Amino acid sequence: MKTDQSNFQDTTMAYLAANGFFGLAGSFFSQLPQDLNASAALTYKRRGELVSAVTNLALSIELYLKALAIGTGAKVKRTHDLLELFDGLPKKLRESIELRYNVRLKDMPPDALAAIEMSITSKPIPPTDEEIKRASAQRPSGDDIRSILKAEKDAFRSWRYIHEAGVTGGLAFFRIDFHRLALIANTLQEHFGPKRKEPNKAPEPTSGIVTPRAEPRVAPIPPVAHL
Repeated sequence: MKTDQSNFQDTTMAYLAANGFFGLAGSFFSQLPQDLNASAALTYKRRGELVSAVTNLALSIELYLKALAIGTGAKVKRTHDLLELFDGLPKKLRESIELRYNVRLKDMPPDALAAIEMSITSKPIPPTDEEIKRASAQRPSGDDIRSILKAEKDAFRSWRYIHEAGVTGGLAFFRIDFHRLALIANTLQEHFGPKRKEPNKAPEPTSGIVTPRAEPRVAPIPPVAHL
């Protein structure tokens, strides 16, 4: 790991900012009720907060990945693409992250596959199930870490500019697998070693042993709430 002051400061700020954005996202998602219909109703009513929470969650993962890249001396790519950032990490670190994510994923209850779908249309009537099915079929599938990062690789950009997504006479479809993304964020947090004694110093990234710590978590909700 590089130890020059400027590099260490970059790691610190990226890590601390990631924690902050992750906490803001978790404060919204943790409020979603267990009932599917109630979750859909709440996220529709508070869809502005939903957009903010998704944007913060995506940005937190981006910054965790960049902090790990800086700390391990890897090249930090100037992109928001989550999969590209993940692929830029050292192989041993990627393997460790995947391993720990798979453990977390296996521990998830089968009814806690929390995702939210939202469609935007200029039509005066709601989209049909067939229209939604066609739109959702374009997304990558799978719950492994690479599939999730690929499906959500542009979440920061697409959700941040969701107000520009509508197409006259067409359908814009959005889905966020926020629970799995939260598992990824938790896993990335684990790949920072024990905290230093100095104030405002980020833990050093590790490529093997992980050190769990208190972290923002997302309360499980039913599979998919469609707005």
